[in-house]
Amino acid sequence: MSPNIWFYGAFGLLVISGALHLVIDILMPLLRSAAFSLDTQANFIGMHAFYAVSIMGLGLINLYLLKTLPAIFNDAVVIGIYIGIGTLYLMGAVMFLGVKPPVVTMLLFLVLTALGRLLA
Repeated sequence: MSPNIWFYGAFGLLVISGALHLVIDILMPLLRSAAFSLDTQANFIGMHAFYAVSIMGLGLINLYLLKTLPAIFNDAVVIGIYIGIGTLYLMGAVMFLGVKPPVVTMLLFLVLTALGRLLA
């Protein structure tokens, strides 16, 4: 089994969880329009939309890199950068979002990334 399967899982998790976070926390309440108004909850919408779009972008870019240049994921420095990015997202989710699913997502991302490096 290729160690890249762990990276596919980690970055695929980011794309899927970011899309679900965007749909569930942003689009569904906006479509219902009864949950909140744009004037009072602009900060909520901004933080959650930024989080969701940024982790989707991170996942999509790295899935593309993993498909075209899989050799860069054998470098410990690159994996260290991804673990640092995941830790920053984890801290932001704990401090600012106030919900549990993004924290669990980032913990799973960190575990899958570390497994991909350790089993390489």
